[in-house]
Amino acid sequence: MKYVIKSNYNTSLLHFVDYMSMWNEHINNHNYIWFKKNFYINSTDKMYLEKYRKIRSRLGWEKESTLLIWAYNNFTGNKHKKIKEILLHFENKRSRSGIPLSRYIEKKQSKIDKVIPRIEIKLTQKKYSLKKVISLSPTQKKYKKINIFLVPSFNRSEYQAGANGSGVMIEIPGRFRIREVMTLILHELFHKVGNISTYLDKYPDKKLRKVLNRKVDNTMESRNKDIVEESFAYLLTNVRINKENVNVKLREYKKIRSIRERNYFVSIWENIKILVGRKDPIETIPELI
Repeated sequence: MKYVIKSNYNTSLLHFVDYMSMWNEHINNHNYIWFKKNFYINSTDKMYLEKYRKIRSRLGWEKESTLLIWAYNNFTGNKHKKIKEILLHFENKRSRSGIPLSRYIEKKQSKIDKVIPRIEIKLTQKKYSLKKVISLSPTQKKYKKINIFLVPSFNRSEYQAGANGSGVMIEIPGRFRIREVMTLILHELFHKVGNISTYLDKYPDKKLRKVLNRKVDNTMESRNKDIVEESFAYLLTNVRINKENVNVKLREYKKIRSIRERNYFVSIWENIKILVGRKDPIETIPELI
């Protein structure tokens, strides 16, 4: 299997507007906060943002990679011309200092371009091998290649990542360590290649399978199976590879102000607290729901 890093100005522009629009509750608000701080948001901007949210909500998460590939290939075709119109509007918008958004994105992209060779080398090293990625999953999905989209976060330390569609997306914050970036990449590759979601969809115990597919109340839009899958991904990357302390992470997430977000991450790390001491985490699944 081949990893292909895709990153250019167009993918960064699309991603910025995509996440700045906050079209889904799973999107962190750090890019929007940066934009609001540095740009005047007028009625036209609000109109375009609302228009964009509606379009993206209809497309859903599965189209994230499709849109990024479209952007990477210079926005070819007319299929997403309404999105392109919105991107052009924000690309040309000037900040409170008179600097166009395009200039900010160019600067961020140049930093990503410089770090790509280091990431490509890391992906060939044993520590970050595919075997580690799939070691926790009873099912694997074969890919000839996986696109890894690297895009900027407009925050010094906050970032987001995802495994939606045919590739994985990783935000690079203003300040970062290569180890942190590799943790994010491995985490998202686990979702793609480890493919534990397929195993959970076909879980042998039918009664438990129904519970796994049940929505969880008072948390970010999730089913039990989503939280279980995330628990395995964080166990692999944050704990087994980066040796992060589970209790420390739990204390951090318990401080989150948003009740729904706090409940989501605390549930994941409470699961990890159970999983970390088990020889066969898969057998532990009934205890996690």
